[in-house]
Amino acid sequence: RMRLDRGAVAACAYVDRAFASIDWIAFTNEAQRSISGVPYRVHYEEGHAFTGGALTSPVFRNMGIATYRFSEQVRYMRNRGTTMCYNVIGIDNVPSRRCVEKHGAQVRQICRHRRVLGWRRWTERPVHDGESLVRAV
Repeated sequence: RMRLDRGAVAACAYVDRAFASIDWIAFTNEAQRSISGVPYRVHYEEGHAFTGGALTSPVFRNMGIATYRFSEQVRYMRNRGTTMCYNVIGIDNVPSRRCVEKHGAQVRQICRHRRVLGWRRWTERPVHDGESLVRAV
């Protein structure tokens, strides 16, 4: 409810009457802050949007529901005049990355958000051609 009150849009998918998947869309800074605590700069005044907080119920994973939901989100954003959509996805979250990459998304930056007690640091660096996004263990 808090996210909706701050202007975020919920994109939900149901199978029959069962909740299957959700993702959030922000068209303002306030809505973005309600979705994600990362201080990623989005140019809303230029028609850009932010999505985050996606979740698919374990019962409905690997069925293409999140991909379908995201395709409807893309259509919704285009109809609103959105020209660019930003997603902040954990580097290890391969299913979410694949979902947005099917719609043309590209990894442009590697961002790191560090928080220790009251100290915070956010850094961004561009992804270089051919750079692997898989972490070495």
